[in-house]
Amino acid sequence: MAASLRCSLRLGRNGVSALRRRQFHRSSAAAVQVTVRDALNQAMDEELERDERVFLLGEEVAQYDGAYKVSRGLWKKYGDKRIIDTPISEVRRDVNTLVCLH
Repeated sequence: MAASLRCSLRLGRNGVSALRRRQFHRSSAAAVQVTVRDALNQAMDEELERDERVFLLGEEVAQYDGAYKVSRGLWKKYGDKRIIDTPISEVRRDVNTLVCLH
């Protein structure tokens, strides 16, 4: 900003008027607002579709569609082999993580 101001002062009236014309970028009227939940769901769906090695493993992510409905519709679309419910257990979560990393 300081460099822009110095250039404007050097250029005189034309430089100052150019500085006044600066505006924030405005998004087009066609911009679509998406909730964080829907954006996450869409991202997971895209990755599951792109690579068949990708899977979702977690508590209540399959039949229940996730506690916050982030995984809504993925179980119906990809099935039991890729969208996997796990028991609610801290120890089990650690074991699942190790199995996935192996």
